Amino acid sequence: MTSRKDAQKERSSVNAVALQNLRAIRRRINDNYWKEAAERRIRKDQRSKAQATKPNDSYESTSDASQYETVFRFALIAVVNDAVKKGKIDRTWNFEMGEPLPEHPRTRKHFAEATGIDDGHLRALEEDNVDFTLNDAIQIARVGNMDLATFLTPPLEDLENEIHFPLELPRRYLNKLYMYEWLMWLRGYRPLPDQNPEEFLRLTHSPCLSMSKLDDPRTFRGHDSVQKDRDRLEASPLHLGGFLTNTNNPNPFNAPLSPFEKAPKQVQSTTELNKVLIQCTLLLATQLKKVLITKQRGSLKSKRAQFVNLMDFIRYAITALVRLLVRAGK
Repeated sequence: MTSRKDAQKERSSVNAVALQNLRAIRRRINDNYWKEAAERRIRKDQRSKAQATKPNDSYESTSDASQYETVFRFALIAVVNDAVKKGKIDRTWNFEMGEPLPEHPRTRKHFAEATGIDDGHLRALEEDNVDFTLNDAIQIARVGNMDLATFLTPPLEDLENEIHFPLELPRRYLNKLYMYEWLMWLRGYRPLPDQNPEEFLRLTHSPCLSMSKLDDPRTFRGHDSVQKDRDRLEASPLHLGGFLTNTNNPNPFNAPLSPFEKAPKQVQSTTELNKVLIQCTLLLATQLKKVLITKQRGSLKSKRAQFVNLMDFIRYAITALVRLLVRAGK
């Protein structure tokens, strides 16, 4: 997972994963650029032919697949050689040796512009000279069309061959972090080692209060101030603490069980729509966490009832989300 070079630089394992995925995104975008250039050349050559072709004739058909691959290969070699002759890239490309396609400077420029990352900083990231910031990760994942959790997911080779994720845990007596635990933690389905599962659920079910500054550690705010913050959090329409406990109401907002039971109505208030969408999203996430994290207690019958109740919540949250999006025209 972490090379000797990374260990000498004391780079974190998370930074190494982000670097691998950055390179994978850049490689995919770069290869797609050359592919599109080769396809444009093929279309141009076909138009320049004097012989007539059938309206639906194409090399991409099943019968001509091998012929199209041959044509595509020669077109790809041609566009790369043209770029070399024009001085856009400084090396030739040997297709027969299986070499990766060379980087086209235009893809680097477009990628830097799309992410908003300075070209110098992007190059430093790719050369592993600086660590990723959270903003870097978000912008790169956005342009790479992946979620942030996937951007922090180790590459396939590590998932297939590594048992543990080399995360530096703060306390030495803790067991090593298994690879599957890291993946489940990224998705919010499992607490990290030494985290309390019930506390993990309680602190991740709703957004935290906004604090202007840290309290002075030499003084205590007082019970009244703490209770005031707690009341303000619980009074928020986005607070879902009540849904963490078992309840007989699987439909807390009285939404229809299916988004298609009634004709969708136009949403009158965008603010209310946003609030309910956030509520349903948080509800779905926390109930999925609860299914995977909570250890049910009691008899088999009571465990079954609790599981069915949780699945009712999950079904409600999914259908309510779809219904709201349909109403919003999404």
